[in-house]
Amino acid sequence: YWGATEDMWLGGNWARGRALEKDIWKRDPEHNFCAILSGAIGFLNGGDSIPQEISIQLWAINPCCPGTKEALGDARVEKVADVLARVADHPVFQMLDRGDPYRMGESIGISEDHARAR
Repeated sequence: YWGATEDMWLGGNWARGRALEKDIWKRDPEHNFCAILSGAIGFLNGGDSIPQEISIQLWAINPCCPGTKEALGDARVEKVADVLARVADHPVFQMLDRGDPYRMGESIGISEDHARAR
């Protein structure tokens, strides 16, 4: 009832806790956590069918999860709205907001095919 299931948390790319510690996750590149609620989709301003949702862990402001390489901002010294406004026009974060992480690199010359192959 509680905890990870093979299809959701253990099935994807963002293993945490014991799944990561015990190396029991599937590393499924087709699992797009960004496209579901609690993923990055809609983090900039929500949408018709999903609420706006971001992650703040301790002070780190992220679009979805601690899997983000660098925090978008520091909630100790910045307003969340200011942080989101600062990144809203950036093509990488626009793709995350759309739930399409494989296209994040297009603005810097990395194709979706190359991203999927990696």
